[in-house]
Order: sequence, then C-alpha cells, then structure tokens
Amino acid sequence: MSPAKKETSAELCGRVTAQGNTIAIRMLEYLSSAKNAVPGFQNLAADFVDLCQELWSIEAGLTEAAKSRNALPVEVGQELDRRVRQVSDDFVVLGQMVGKFVENENHKGGFGRKFRMM
Repeated sequence: MSPAKKETSAELCGRVTAQGNTIAIRMLEYLSSAKNAVPGFQNLAADFVDLCQELWSIEAGLTEAAKSRNALPVEVGQELDRRVRQVSDDFVVLGQMVGKFVENENHKGGFGRKFRMM
C-alpha cells in the first residue's frame, strides 16, 4: 500500500471552500425556516458568506499559480496551510452548531403536535 499523498494547498483550500458552501446552505435553511432566528445569526451568515468568497479567491489563485508552476515560498505555504486547517476546524464546529439550530427548528412541536394533527 502506498503512503497517503499530501494534500496540496489548492486542494486543501478547495476542500475547506466546499465545507463552507455546505454550512452556508444549512445557514440559509435555518434562516428560511426559523420564525425567530437567534439574534445576530443573520449578520453571522452574511459575514460567513464573505469569508467563503475570500477562500474561493485564494483557492482560485493557488490553482492558477499551480498551473503556471509558480510556487509559493515554503514559509508562506506552510503558514497558509496552517491557517486554512484552522479555518477547517472552526468550520466543523460552526457546522455542528448550525446543524443543531436546523434540527431544533425542524423538530419544534415534536411528537405531541403531530399526534394532535391525526
């Protein structure tokens, strides 16, 4: 079995961008279904979309640099990878929180409400 191939900066950034897109969709799902959204959530969602756009720009720049064979200095590449991995970790936590908000919103009323509708 061959050793795992190290993820390039562009691949890492692309993975985190896709992760952010998934969270943005869940945020929109929450905002569209919540009657009373958590205070500040709409501002958070707007800032989050801005961050995702910046990540996409970084990904596009890294992809273009790789195509033209322009490598980043080693220190810059390592720092970028470290920061993007931190963003990925933060996205995991945010994704879990948004998932709980959506789940709570979708299950309001619970079994009793469904039972009364019968």
